[in-house]
This record gives sequence, C-alpha cells and structure tokens, in this order.
Amino acid sequence: MKFLEIIQLITAFFLVLAIGEIDSSAFYSFLRILVFITSVLTIFDSVGDMENNFISKFVVVCSFFIGIIFNPILPIYFYDKEIWFVFDIAAGGFFAINALSTKLYFED
Repeated sequence: MKFLEIIQLITAFFLVLAIGEIDSSAFYSFLRILVFITSVLTIFDSVGDMENNFISKFVVVCSFFIGIIFNPILPIYFYDKEIWFVFDIAAGGFFAINALSTKLYFED
C-alpha cells in the first residue's frame, strides 16, 4: 500500500467517525485539515494521468470539490448537522473507494 492510500483510509475512518455524536470543535477542525490535505494529495497524485484517463479526471474533480467543502482556510458552514452527515459519508466513501481501487485503474 502506498502512503496516500493509507492516508485516504485513515481520512475515511475519521469521516465515518464524525457521523457519531461528537460535539468537539477541535475534532471538526482537525477533520477539516485532514480532509483538505488528503484532497490536495489526491489531486497531486492523479493530475499526471488526467490526459489519458477519465477516472483520473473524475478523481481530480471530486477531490477538488471535497477540498473546497472541507477547506480550513475559508470554511463553509452548514448549520444543520444532517447536511454534514451527507458530505461526510460521500467524502469518506470516495476516499475509501479511491484507496482500495487505485490498483485497478492505475496499473500499466
């Protein structure tokens, strides 16, 4: 497993953990930073294959969108916690699937 795949799985775990009843603002600040860094690393890893691979383009666009939603610099606030649950599940699923299926679409 590559370093990025491990980081993506850890990020997916913390995103699923955020669905629980955690009311710590420090945890959510940490989560924003972790998801943002994972998104940026995923973009840098996939941007080289964008010319020839549709899946790489999809990964870059999704990572960019996730990075914008979870960015810690100019945070986007959704005051309804259920909206965040949807984004947490979607982002966690995206990172988990991307980490576990990287071998399938990037092998030469």
